[in-house]
Amino acid sequence: MTFDKYYVVLLKEGPNTSPINEDDLKVLRQGHLAHLTQLKEAGHMSLAGPVENHSGLAAVEGISVFPATAVDSLEAVKELVEADPAFKDGRLAAAYFTWHVPAGGTLN
Repeated sequence: MTFDKYYVVLLKEGPNTSPINEDDLKVLRQGHLAHLTQLKEAGHMSLAGPVENHSGLAAVEGISVFPATAVDSLEAVKELVEADPAFKDGRLAAAYFTWHVPAGGTLN
């Protein structure tokens, strides 16, 4: 069996948990969404979006999926993800995974 490789990024709360006013939060969210849009339009990322966490485990706020055919390495994924304004502000952090799925698999 052959496999396709993806990098999966679980976004979670970052180390900066200080209060933020609504106007600054709005600007940060707009920057975050613009960054994700750029990654998608550039072909680096397949999917991204927020999640509703029903597990009661450590909060995961979002998931992003990068095909290994679209990025050079896990280090390249980290650079792309961490260029996000929400990372630069410390509001987001990430856990990185390499995911191997049967070749040709798709989301239906």
